[in-house]
Amino acid sequence: ARFTDTRRSMRCLEWPAMSDPPSASSSEACPESVPVPASPAFESCPTEPAGRRGWLKRAAAVALGGLGLLVPAGLGTLFALDPVLRRGSRDGDGALGAFRRVAPLDAVPVGAPPRSFPVIADREDAWSRTPNAEIGSVLLFRENDETVLAWSTVCPHFGCRIDWRGDRDAFFCPCHDSLFAPDGERKNDKSPRDMDRLDTEIRNGQIWVAYQEFKTGTAEQIPV
Repeated sequence: ARFTDTRRSMRCLEWPAMSDPPSASSSEACPESVPVPASPAFESCPTEPAGRRGWLKRAAAVALGGLGLLVPAGLGTLFALDPVLRRGSRDGDGALGAFRRVAPLDAVPVGAPPRSFPVIADREDAWSRTPNAEIGSVLLFRENDETVLAWSTVCPHFGCRIDWRGDRDAFFCPCHDSLFAPDGERKNDKSPRDMDRLDTEIRNGQIWVAYQEFKTGTAEQIPV
């Protein structure tokens, strides 16, 4: 009986390929529900475990994802540091150390105590440009009609501001009590070097100074 039911089920499966399906009166008509024995051919195949190729694909996906995160982060870092890498002042030839007009010659009388004057130039970085900005300051002393001495007000120790102190007859930095003689030579061991001397020129009654910044904390004068 089981064999007969199986044959009937097979014939039911073949109906679409037959020109005339068996009539309802036929003794071999398909029952409404015929149990079909389970066959290994109809069983689902077990999932094949991931092999080497699948592992390589996943590793490549992770690597590409990490690269996709690193590229924006690197570009953002460069964008943030660009003004630092390109920092400086643009005036004339646009280079630090270029001569800049600082003060009229009459503003510095011969033999008068040293005075501080601002250095004005156009400041430019990757983000903005500021015209006529103060980029630093210098201390000027006029020895005679044709000679003007200039020093940076930046202390070579830690970068604090140096001023002239008449009561001490010396240049003084209040941050760590660095003391310098009237010629800029250090008078104690606070600063690793003397004051930073700058070149000067007198042009048509104006004092021009080659303003330059130097690295602090070093015995050697290193431009920055």
